[in-house]
Amino acid sequence: DANIGTVVGEGGTILRTTDGGASWVTQTSGKFDNLYDVFFTDASTGTAVGRGGGIAHTTDGGASWIAQTSGTIKNLFGVSFTDASIGTVVGGGGTILRTTNGGASWIAQTSGKIEDLYDVFFTDASTGTAVGVGGTILRTTNGGASWIAQTSGTFNWLYGVCFTDASTGTAVGGDGTILRTTNGGASWVAQTSGTLKGLWRVSFTDANTGTAVGGNGTILRTTNGGASWIAQASGTNIRLYGVFFTDANTGTAVGWLGTILRTTTGGVVSVKDVRQSEIPREVALHQNYPNPFNPSTNIGFTIQTSGSTLLKVFDVLGREVATLVNEEIQPGTYEVTWDAKDLPSGVYFYNLQTGTFVQTRKMILLK
Repeated sequence: DANIGTVVGEGGTILRTTDGGASWVTQTSGKFDNLYDVFFTDASTGTAVGRGGGIAHTTDGGASWIAQTSGTIKNLFGVSFTDASIGTVVGGGGTILRTTNGGASWIAQTSGKIEDLYDVFFTDASTGTAVGVGGTILRTTNGGASWIAQTSGTFNWLYGVCFTDASTGTAVGGDGTILRTTNGGASWVAQTSGTLKGLWRVSFTDANTGTAVGGNGTILRTTNGGASWIAQASGTNIRLYGVFFTDANTGTAVGWLGTILRTTTGGVVSVKDVRQSEIPREVALHQNYPNPFNPSTNIGFTIQTSGSTLLKVFDVLGREVATLVNEEIQPGTYEVTWDAKDLPSGVYFYNLQTGTFVQTRKMILLK
């Protein structure tokens, strides 16, 4: 949920938070080496997988982690459970393992592949998708009794996959690859990510709203099912390996060197209320300051009536580069800070839409 989460990583590292990431407590994983993925079905019951066929299981929220017998020495990269008993793990050399008893026993399944598989996602006990090396996508509708190869249309390695129902899913991978299906993988359509950075994981909370993370602190966000992906400011250049949202606004991303990022605004920059002592008499978009700026600037605006408010930034070619505000706002005067450290010098335009009011102003980034 929004408060309780677990992170795994190098050297058997396991961290736990029960306060939304305000504090993280180290847990003892035991003899495990690198751990690559973790999945919880409730606050108490979870499974972590990693190097050399390692599988660790907890039923007490990580107070204790017990080693399970995987029957393989292949690295295990992805895990997905649909309830406390039924789960699937994927890994090196096309490895797929299945349990129906919470990991008391793991049974090898036939993937038909020798390529590494990096992630797996099940929407119910029967229906799941695995992705991996060379654009590999495998699909099962019978709990893994058979896995069928699907046509991805790419040879780029696929590192992450997420479905919101049996039909609708997104896979991400190398060179900014994003693929989308709305028919259970019968066809996969490439989407424009706007980056060539590798994308490692993706998380959707509904069919439209999702976030992907990857190299150099890349964070991409969509609110229209991937028709457009907007880069968000992560504040880091560290490679991000994992992301998970519990609702459209609340999510956590993790990466290299113990990096943990948290948002409660869907990744949108928070808005500061600078004056609310009286109801404003007009709607206005104020000139940013400083201007020119490097690398951050403040943008102020005034809202007269409550309602949906959208504040976006565009480059000179009209391409959207940032969404600063996208939420219901009460009447008042507000200010938002935009950090453009990852963008080149030049002229940018910021546009405010609220009710029938639309206004655009120009600003200059000078590095």
